[in-house]
Amino acid sequence: MSVLSHWRRPGGRVALAGFVAATMLSAGGVSAVVFGLVSGTPAHGGATVIPVSVTTAVPRLSRVHGIQVLARSVPVRIRIPAIGVSAPVMKLGKNPDGTVQVPPLADHNMTGWYRYGPAPGQPGPAVIFGHVDSLTGISVFYYLKDLRPGDQIYITLADGKVAAFAVDGLQKAAKDAFPTAAVYAKGGYPGLRLITCGGPFDQATGHYLDNIIIYAHMTAPQATTLSGAQSPSPTVTVTVTPTVTVTPTVTVTPTPTPTVTVTPTVTVTPTVTVTPTPTVTVTPTVTVTPTVTVTPAESPAAVATRR
Repeated sequence: MSVLSHWRRPGGRVALAGFVAATMLSAGGVSAVVFGLVSGTPAHGGATVIPVSVTTAVPRLSRVHGIQVLARSVPVRIRIPAIGVSAPVMKLGKNPDGTVQVPPLADHNMTGWYRYGPAPGQPGPAVIFGHVDSLTGISVFYYLKDLRPGDQIYITLADGKVAAFAVDGLQKAAKDAFPTAAVYAKGGYPGLRLITCGGPFDQATGHYLDNIIIYAHMTAPQATTLSGAQSPSPTVTVTVTPTVTVTPTVTVTPTPTPTVTVTPTVTVTPTVTVTPTPTVTVTPTVTVTPTVTVTPAESPAAVATRR
């Protein structure tokens, strides 16, 4: 069956596949979070198949010693090269009933950042939500379950910085046992949590039974090169190596003490070498072309004859 084909619930009624976040808030903060489909069936069964490497345990988190935390800045785009994600990030708050808002279901390529938590790069985990699918097809976080430890995640912030994160691991969590403390931990190392739904699908209630959670840690406060992007143009270095040619002119006058006058002529011809092409080394060449003018002295006999 095509990944864009539709399933139907018993009785032939096509139900709306919606993504909700039911977050119960207390005076101490977020106490429980449940994500699922509002009603109906998924567009296909792929989201129910979770790799065996994804367990219910919270992954061991990593950190980079001496990492520089960032000033608070709103995330505007998320990029995950390993699964082809490049999507805008909207701000999410709370609904009047205290539940967390979610991105619009109709926009398959939209994610949302929970703005009452840390921003990416601040101490503590920033939390970003995304749909897994809907009645009309897969959504932005459909392939989240296929990420592996070490995969890179890049978050572009409103101030122009790009915070780089590396995946620590994945977790599947039953909605009735959501790891609130691990996901919404306060303070600590700058981290990232990406959340969608998946796992078994309850046809009776129209909900996925599990959440898929990505745990990641910041590796650089400013990513200079994005994985999968074109490399920047190489820097061109120009080296000028002069070639010196000396042409002396030698004049010899036959006086009792010959005098030699050398007048060098220097010609500088620059050679331009451009790197990254192979460097050409030019060894200065000295060419000496003597010009000799000899004025012979008259013999005594010639002088006497002239007299």
